[in-house]
Amino acid sequence: MIRLVSLLIYPFFLLSLIGCVAQDVYRKKSDEASDLAKVLAEARKKNADLSRENEEMRAKLDLLDRSVAQLEAGKKSLEELLAKKQDTPAVRIAEQAREIEKLKGDLASLHREREGKVRDVSTLYESLLERMKDEVAHGRAAIGELRGTVTVSVPEEILFHDGSDEVKQVGIPVIRKIAELLASVHDRNVRVETFFVAGGEARSPGNRRLPWESAASRAVTVAALLRGHGVDPAAITALIRGGFPSGGGTVPDGDPPKVRRVEITLIPKE
Repeated sequence: MIRLVSLLIYPFFLLSLIGCVAQDVYRKKSDEASDLAKVLAEARKKNADLSRENEEMRAKLDLLDRSVAQLEAGKKSLEELLAKKQDTPAVRIAEQAREIEKLKGDLASLHREREGKVRDVSTLYESLLERMKDEVAHGRAAIGELRGTVTVSVPEEILFHDGSDEVKQVGIPVIRKIAELLASVHDRNVRVETFFVAGGEARSPGNRRLPWESAASRAVTVAALLRGHGVDPAAITALIRGGFPSGGGTVPDGDPPKVRRVEITLIPKE
C-alpha cells in the first residue's frame, strides 16, 4: 500500500519540479529581453544626441553659405562699378575675391571635418557596443557618446571589493576588452575617472583612508591595467571627482550606485 502511494505522489512531484525549472528559465529570458530593450533605448538616445550635433553643424554651414553669397554679391557689385568706370580701386575687388575663395575653402574644410568626426565617433561607439554587448546587457558597463567623446562607465562593485583598490578577477576581462580597442586608437586621449562622496565609504579599523584617497588609488589602478594591456601611457590621465553631501551630513552606505563608478573617456587630441 505504501509503495502504491509513493508511485502516485512521485509524478506530481516531478511535474512540480519541471514547472519550477520552466518558470526560472522564462524569468531569466524575460530579464535578458528587458536588459536588451534598455540597451536599445540608450543607443537611440545617443543617436538623437548625435543628430542634434549634426543640426548645429548644419546651421554653421548655412551661415557660411550665406556669407559666401553676400561676398559674391559684393564682388559682382564692385565689378559692375568698375565696368562703369567708377573710381573704385582694383585692389578692393581682388581682396573680395580672395576672401570669397578663403570662405569657400573654410566651408569645404568644415564639411570634411564634420563628416570625419561623425564617422570616427560612430565607428568607435559601435565597436565598443559590439565588443561589450554582453557587459552592457547585464549592467556590467554602460557606453555613451556626446560631442565627440565616447565614455565607458563601469560600476565600482564590478571592479573592486569594498575598501580595496585591487581589481577583482571578474573585473579584469572588462578592463581588458576596453584596453584592446583603445590600444588601436591613436588620435584620442584616455581619461580614467573615479567618483566619491565624503562619508560614503565605510571604514574598518585597518582602513583609515579618506574617500578621495580610495578613489584616487582606484583610478591609478585602472590606468595601470590599461597601460599593461597596450594603451599608450602618454595618452592616459587618472582623475577623481566628488565632494561633500549637501547639508554637511554623511552619505549612507547605500548611496546611489551611479556615484560609485569608474569612467573611461576617449577625448579627441587637440
